[in-house]
Parts: sequence; structure tokens; C-alpha cells
Amino acid sequence: MRGLRLSIVLLAGLLGWRTGFAAPAPSPATGPWYVRVGALAVFYHSSATFAIGGQTLAGASATVTNNETLSIDVGREFGERFSLSLLVGAPPKPTIFGTGTVASLHDLGRVRFGPAILTGSYHFRRRRAFRPYAGLAAAYVIIFNDYDESVTELDVHNHWAAGALAGAEYRVNGRCEFFVDLKHLWLFLDADYMLPGDVPATARVTLDPLLVSMGMKFHLR
Repeated sequence: MRGLRLSIVLLAGLLGWRTGFAAPAPSPATGPWYVRVGALAVFYHSSATFAIGGQTLAGASATVTNNETLSIDVGREFGERFSLSLLVGAPPKPTIFGTGTVASLHDLGRVRFGPAILTGSYHFRRRRAFRPYAGLAAAYVIIFNDYDESVTELDVHNHWAAGALAGAEYRVNGRCEFFVDLKHLWLFLDADYMLPGDVPATARVTLDPLLVSMGMKFHLR
């Protein structure tokens, strides 16, 4: 919920900027290729199910710490209305905490991962310098490293995710635009690990992150 409020504030701020500085838009950029660089905050809507010997552990769940990182995406515009882009980011390292009946384990472990997100966007008609957009996303989450804490032999698996996005761009000049972008991914990760006493167990951790980013878009000549 906090992430959603932040997203609304960011979009409202951009709309307010547009209203206060509604100068005619500079001439459009000539190149279809672009690069976007920004700061990215990740807000997880996390939960989990745990199983021992194939039997679900009742009342057990987990939370995952939010992260901040940097992102870069490379894309191409197809006319004024459509674009495709691929986003990657500096790999974050969230911590997984047990809750409910596994709360006594506290810090279960940490995971270093990096998502690659392919997006397709529809750009609405530009109003002076301001242009909103919306679209769909497909992501592949790559696990680079697992870090044991109260559980051992932690092994988290790569996984695909689907998503949706919305955002807005404000043209600064013919080659640069300021952007605010919101993405939501429907994502879960499966993991194998050993509980204290060398008891093998599995978990499915639902992340469903909201990704909030803002930064600059540079059109290439």
C-alpha cells in the first residue's frame, strides 16, 4: 500500500509539473532508438508457503525487504504510438524473514537476483510536452547467488513473470525526456533448503513487486 501511495504521488507530481510548465514541445527526436537511465524502488507484496516432506506447514509465511537500485533500458519506438524495450538493473539483495509459525527462524536467507524485463508500450497522444503510456511486460528473474542464514543449502530457482505498466514522459528537448514509470509483476520463486537439524524443505515465495522508477530518456541519433 505504501508503494501504491508513492506511485500516485509521483504521477501527480509529474502532472503538476506539466500544468505549471506547459510550454510548446520542442521538435521531436529523429532517432527511433533510445536509452533510459533511472533510480528504481522495488516494493514487494510478499507471502509464502512452506512444505516439509510434501506436507504444507500450516500458518507459515514470509516477508521480503524492499529494495532500491539503478536501472537501464534500451528500446526502440515504432512511430509515435508503439515501443519495445528491455530493462535490466543493478542486482538487488533482499532478505527473506519468516512469519507466522516460522517466525522463530527470523532471517531465513538472502538472494541476489537480477530481472530482465521486456516491455511493449502504447503511447497516447502527446499533449504539448507531456505523453502518458501503458503496456504489458514479460520478465525473467535470474538468481545470481543465495545466502544462508537460519536455513542452509538455500537454492532459489530462476522464474518467469508477467506484468503490466504505466507511466509518463515529459520532453525536455529534442533528445531528452524525463520519465516516471510504474510496473507490477506477478512473480513467485521456488526454493529448496535445509531446516535446522538437516530437515529438507521447500518454499514458494510470492513477491508480486511494484517497481517505481524515474529518470531520463535519451534518444539516439
